Amino acid sequence: MGRYLWQGSDSQQQPVQGVEQAPNHWLLGLILAHKGIKMLACHRVCRWHLRPRLVSAEERLYLLQQWQRMVSAQLPILEVVRLSVPAKASVNLRWQLWQLQQALGAGNTFAKALKLSKLLSDVDIAMLSAAEASGQLGFVLSQLVDQGTGHQRFKQQLRRALLMPTITLVVGLMVALTLLLWLVPNMAGLIAGQAAQLPPLTAQLVEVSSWLQQSWMGLLGFFALLISSLWWASKSAYVGSKLLALLSHAPVLGQLLIWQQQWRLFQILATGMQGGLTLMRSLDMYLPSCQLPLMHRQIACIKQRLLAGDALAVGFARAGLPEQQVLMLSMAQQTGQVAKACQQIATDLEGQLQVRMQHLQGLFEPLITLLLAGLVGGLVLAIYLPLLQLGSMLR
Repeated sequence: MGRYLWQGSDSQQQPVQGVEQAPNHWLLGLILAHKGIKMLACHRVCRWHLRPRLVSAEERLYLLQQWQRMVSAQLPILEVVRLSVPAKASVNLRWQLWQLQQALGAGNTFAKALKLSKLLSDVDIAMLSAAEASGQLGFVLSQLVDQGTGHQRFKQQLRRALLMPTITLVVGLMVALTLLLWLVPNMAGLIAGQAAQLPPLTAQLVEVSSWLQQSWMGLLGFFALLISSLWWASKSAYVGSKLLALLSHAPVLGQLLIWQQQWRLFQILATGMQGGLTLMRSLDMYLPSCQLPLMHRQIACIKQRLLAGDALAVGFARAGLPEQQVLMLSMAQQTGQVAKACQQIATDLEGQLQVRMQHLQGLFEPLITLLLAGLVGGLVLAIYLPLLQLGSMLR
């Protein structure tokens, strides 16, 4: 017997769904037909599908977009969740959305049902809980959609900026390895046959080529281990945060990561306060998603100054944030428009991120080209030096 999550239509052509135990999907169809239900689709739910997990960034953005549109259309929240199942959703996601519907049907609020299903992060749930209590669920959903869209845009721009330099580097290294493993040994053998001494640069490259020929299996295993380790690190939140902390000290990429974290901070502050949360609660919501030690220290400093009774702008100034942001917050606190000021700062930071991404792309490509030109040029020079020496001997 297996557990199946099914969708179908009843005798009145109304969509229905549920969970049923059956030996296989053919017998499941017969069981449902006996109840007057025409089965349209079914998915076998295995034990590993029952483990709750956070949805991916793409799934999160899709769900938030669907929820925002249907909530704005004033559909009941239970109907919103039922209609938001993606067409190509995984069985795990379908099961979590089914659990969410069950929690809503049991009388729980939307935020509490999300917490029970463990579908979204604690930051998202806290924002939706405050929005639900203040009657601004549609607005906060639209803000979360904007955050998700901006985050996805940043990732795509970063990948696009690194794509061509990476391809150029890989192709250049393959050319260099071909020269080292094939041309350099042949050239050395040609010169050795003439009883001539190799130039120093060529002799060193011959030693490197011999070592590569003897150790290629070990190097292949090393690179395979390195790639698998990097893949595992990308899936591990702890290792990923340590890697980001290390990259934050890089000259160009570090500033980019800091701006990205500051952009997310002001987005969360704006959304939280517009949704009815206090400033301190909004700062606390940002901390779980913060991946840079520098930002952790800044948030701790801001909270300490606020608890000491200082103004908001003073706390941000003591934390070391840019003067322009501090001035905007100072004026906003006097007019009671702190949430709008945070939204404006987030918009400005997003524009700076886009400009810096273009600069990053323009910086990497010539650097990689110069590196490969020096590498391949040195190899070509090491190959031609013996030829020139051989030509002089023949004359």
